[in-house]
Amino acid sequence: MSKTTNTSIARLPDDTHFFLVGDCDGELGDINSGLKVVITDLVGPASQQYPAGPDAPCSLKFSRPIELPGWALNPDGSLRTTDDLRAALGAVAQAQRQRLLALLQEAQRRLLSIDIDATGAIFLNVSTPFGNGTAFAAAHARVALWNFDDVAGPALAVSADLSAFARLASGAAERAVALVIHLVATGAACLRLEADDWNISLPDFKLPSFDLSGGFSLPLADQAMQAAAGVFGRLDPQASVRFDYPKGGVGEFPLLALRARGSIIDWALVQHDFDATNDWPNANTKLAVLNAEVTIGAMPAAIRI
Repeated sequence: MSKTTNTSIARLPDDTHFFLVGDCDGELGDINSGLKVVITDLVGPASQQYPAGPDAPCSLKFSRPIELPGWALNPDGSLRTTDDLRAALGAVAQAQRQRLLALLQEAQRRLLSIDIDATGAIFLNVSTPFGNGTAFAAAHARVALWNFDDVAGPALAVSADLSAFARLASGAAERAVALVIHLVATGAACLRLEADDWNISLPDFKLPSFDLSGGFSLPLADQAMQAAAGVFGRLDPQASVRFDYPKGGVGEFPLLALRARGSIIDWALVQHDFDATNDWPNANTKLAVLNAEVTIGAMPAAIRI
């Protein structure tokens, strides 16, 4: 009989979790059983008991299920520790060990590139934000569970990115922007805005809530601005970027402002005095302007963003 399996991949400080949700047809943990877990959803945050997935503020169904080896999980559905995983592999013959490792690596490869079904998806407590005419054109997830070492064996190393993509017109061309929730096994969740098509890379913001219905504004502090390198770091590892926010005084920084309107998410990089209650209707007049000085070698160049 098939039964639901919930695998915690990230435990947040308030003891809520993100879960990989799937089904299996037997007891987990037996390395000789050949049992597979069919993963269909990524849901969270929710309590450790995972009482009601649809009520979670992030609920993403995979376009195609992904199979995980049942022996890589404990009977309760949790991920095996590094030591336990290596001990289990060390107890079987070399030929079987190589085959099991290949299955684990294939599962990892598929988890690193997951397309999301737009139907019924929830992202930051916004229902059905993906698809034509809604907040984002599409969504994508990346889940890393293990690192692989040819000598030591696999090691548990969990992180996940939940990405929502928008396509914006820039003249005659389209440019992509992604809003990304970054999760690690423990610790705070982060939010980042990826705008590589504009050669802009902003640092991670600490995510204050998974519920965007009330909106929030996240400060782009001075240290964070100096850490943003964009495409220039890929062109030359020695490149440095220094950002300046001329509008602000001491201790005043631009804000990444976000809010939800039905199934639409508005976001903008705005000035430090942006009033989320009154300024959204005229947000274009409150956009932040940053000056960037890019130095590659001994040659500085000034750019206005």
